[in-house]
Amino acid sequence: MAPVDNISVTSLENEPAWGSHDIDDPNNIDQIFSAMEAFLAKNSIGGRLQFELDGHNHNVSQIPQRLLQQDEPPKADIIVRFKSIEHFKTIHKQASEYEDALETKDVDDFNKEGNSFKAWPLVSIPEGDDITTWMILVEPRQIIEARIPNVGESCLLRLVNPNSDEGVSAWWNARRAHNNFAEVSKGKESWSKLIVFNVRLVKSEDESNCVIHALIPSDGKQHENLEKLELTKDNAVSVGLFFTKSDATFEAEMKSLSKLVKASNIPPVTPLATVNRGAESEQVTKVGVWLDLAPELLPETKPIVVKKPINPRAVQAQQVEAFKYLLDFHEPESFVNIFDIYPHMREPNRPGSGIPSAILKKYARMNEHQRNAYNGLLSKMPYGIAMLPGGPGGGKTDWVMTVIGLMQSKSRAKVLYLLDINGPLDDATAKYIWLMQNAGLPKRAIRMKNFGTEFKRSVRVGAMNTRTKGSEEPEVDFSRNFLSLYTQHAAGTAPDPTRTRHQHILPSLDEAAWEHYDKHRDEFETLTDAIATCNGSPLQNRQLRREIYVLYSAVLRLADFIATTPCVAASAFSHMFIPDLVVFDEAAHARELSTLISIANFCPKTGWIFIGDHRQTQPTVKSNNTNPHGRQLATSAMERAYLAGVLNHQLLINHRAFGRLERLPSKLIYGGKMVSGIPHIDRFPRWAKFVRGYLDGLAGLRCSTPRLIVHLNGVGRPTKVGTSWYHQQHMQWTMERVWELINNPRFRSAENEDNKGTILLLAPYKAAVTKYQEAIEALAKAHPNHRIPQRVEARTWDSSQGHEADIVAIDYVREYPTGFMDGMYRFNVGLTRARQGEWHLMHPNMPKAETFQKTNYLRKLYSACEKGLDGLGEGRIANITWGAQPIATVHDVPGKVLVKEETVKDAPIKDEIVKGENTKDDSAGEPSGEELPVQDFDAPVLILSDIEPEEDGNEMPKTPHFGYTHSSAANSQASLRQETTTVVVDGLKLGLGCELPVNYDNIVW
Repeated sequence: MAPVDNISVTSLENEPAWGSHDIDDPNNIDQIFSAMEAFLAKNSIGGRLQFELDGHNHNVSQIPQRLLQQDEPPKADIIVRFKSIEHFKTIHKQASEYEDALETKDVDDFNKEGNSFKAWPLVSIPEGDDITTWMILVEPRQIIEARIPNVGESCLLRLVNPNSDEGVSAWWNARRAHNNFAEVSKGKESWSKLIVFNVRLVKSEDESNCVIHALIPSDGKQHENLEKLELTKDNAVSVGLFFTKSDATFEAEMKSLSKLVKASNIPPVTPLATVNRGAESEQVTKVGVWLDLAPELLPETKPIVVKKPINPRAVQAQQVEAFKYLLDFHEPESFVNIFDIYPHMREPNRPGSGIPSAILKKYARMNEHQRNAYNGLLSKMPYGIAMLPGGPGGGKTDWVMTVIGLMQSKSRAKVLYLLDINGPLDDATAKYIWLMQNAGLPKRAIRMKNFGTEFKRSVRVGAMNTRTKGSEEPEVDFSRNFLSLYTQHAAGTAPDPTRTRHQHILPSLDEAAWEHYDKHRDEFETLTDAIATCNGSPLQNRQLRREIYVLYSAVLRLADFIATTPCVAASAFSHMFIPDLVVFDEAAHARELSTLISIANFCPKTGWIFIGDHRQTQPTVKSNNTNPHGRQLATSAMERAYLAGVLNHQLLINHRAFGRLERLPSKLIYGGKMVSGIPHIDRFPRWAKFVRGYLDGLAGLRCSTPRLIVHLNGVGRPTKVGTSWYHQQHMQWTMERVWELINNPRFRSAENEDNKGTILLLAPYKAAVTKYQEAIEALAKAHPNHRIPQRVEARTWDSSQGHEADIVAIDYVREYPTGFMDGMYRFNVGLTRARQGEWHLMHPNMPKAETFQKTNYLRKLYSACEKGLDGLGEGRIANITWGAQPIATVHDVPGKVLVKEETVKDAPIKDEIVKGENTKDDSAGEPSGEELPVQDFDAPVLILSDIEPEEDGNEMPKTPHFGYTHSSAANSQASLRQETTTVVVDGLKLGLGCELPVNYDNIVW
């Protein structure tokens, strides 16, 4: 198939009025800017071109249908070694253009349709004479589910005529907010499905004559009016929504690919060593052009030595060789040894090394896999490339932070840290800051989260080679954000520093620039004078922009560690920061062309380190089922390297999971090669024993491995929202468990008893995650002293990579499995987030579905929990009654205890045998769904399990088990059964039992 051309974009019908000025003349730059800004102010909102009020869009990109109408079906095979540069370029260019065209077409098709939606303008909050923020509720429809922005993200919204769907207002920026109405008011549960937007209206920017009225007036009785308000079609308005797709990543990938391909096709140039006056005129002319000198200025008698100047912006030979190596993983001809560049890293623990103890301690704690990678991988990096895959909890980020710490402990080496997911990137930055603070090293870290937005808004007209000497116009304009901070600090209204959810301060580039300026004002007197003396709009003052640019350039030069996304790294930032080492974290999640951004734009002295796990995550490709090269696009460079057999080191010693939780994913995903790095005696610390006891209580069964599959028998069906799903009863049951754990002082971190335990809620559907996020927020408001936002979070499987928690709860939502639930990547991520325990909440009908038996991983998980795997218990199945009757307590039902609906028969699992228990299957005598008198139970006792022989022949220490024994002789046999009756730990009120106290004073840990 022939290569596909670039996507074309139609030109504007009305050209802006700056064409009369010479665009390359720096003297006209202010006039050109004024004309541009006047045009954008009239025709755009936030940089987006507006539509006319008739709703017709003159500026929608025309997507060539040839990109989407491919004749050949998607290829099933993955190319591990490409034949040539052209082969690689053709396949990835076609695949990326197809993906981009499909995304663009999807958005454009929606925008062209001019859909309208019912909405209710609830309240308005004035912010001044000209600005008002409105809360508008929009009724969703299935058509927008896949396009609707996440909470905190924005789209455009306008009022439309309900009869014609024509616009009657300008397009307004609408930012999505959480919907908490069900928690605020019991009578507003029906509002929970509405989409909440905060819309900021600027009257001076809206030339329409439309009038909008708030349903709840600002009369001091908002809560009372809210309770009385009913949303009907009579008090609704019609709104239109406009969604946009960012092209920043696509453009950065294409630009990086083009740079490397062009550099690879240019033959190396050998500059002439000497040039004499009598040399051929052609030769002299070449040298004259090269040095930008006229021929007559060359010396007449003395030969000159000509050295080719190094262009820091040009792709260097090392980058080209690294690119070629990634194409076919050929036998490398050269290597980089990091210990030759930084000799102090070779033996960092030698006496007198001078390396801070905090960093040496991290080096000393390296396990066998980490130490082998440190000594072997870093001493032999092909063309400067080091790829290190690692399993969950294998310490990939910890390993690379140790490498960075050792490198920077005795050098001014600069590090660029890339990751294409913002949350984990924040966490990595916080880890670096924490390490350097503990080590006492005054290093400067910057987390550039919004630089891409600044760059797109501030790039100035004209290429670098068209600028003349004396032009003070900078390449990048940072003035808007800096002057905003300057004004806020001057007024005493500066915002708090950016923090992570763990309260680490992450300085942005703007915050770092302000801090540097504020501490060194004597070095930036020209900037201070420019701010003080500028008249009119300071953004039009070239000298001011130039001085701010100088400040930002100085801050970037002084930075020791900059963390950002690959898209930002491909911007003008690549000209302003020269790293000695580039680290690409979660490289298995990035497309190959995103990986190449780090190579095309940076030539670090040391090289590039790529870390990740190709068995947990893969690049996201929406067109996988139709894109001819979709599967290739969904294959990362790290996975290709693994398939090519060139990865000699892996980190597969798990330090995250306690209680043998790592054993099942090791068998199912890693071929049994992932092992625990936690000593046997420490695999069940006292707080992990509490979690296991809690799960014992939920299941009414002995859980030697703290993993449950929970069925809520009697629950209804899930609810569909557009194309997504959530299950209200699943969420209610889960949040009850969350509160029980959060409110229990014995729920602590397994790694540090001083820290309280954390919970991660996972679901495969966006709607379910949104509902959980809303429930967490409501719980946090009801109990502000429990730091719930720092201890509980909800995520999709795809966004949970890099996150972990003491307990993980997975809600499968649906009644039957879907294909993406059973994918290796998502399954592996979900099964490896927990430190102490996990439960999988499955609808009772799911294991009965025909499609469930055809799954690859879900049925294996179910079988391992039901029957065990390789003779070892990997979890339990818990059947719990939902809604049969209210949860009973000792006070509600005197003398009675509600027991679980049914029990699961013993499986022949050797690590489930408990001293004194009858291992014979006598389930016929086991009560099922009946009520037992409370007096038949004694106080809870601690049952110690037999010593379990591990797979390596070592013995495990004895572990406690919470259970109840029957005192009556008639029930003595039942009291010794493995399937204990209802157990409640620490007086918790559980959905399957009652409220009974547990006397911890009688338990010996």
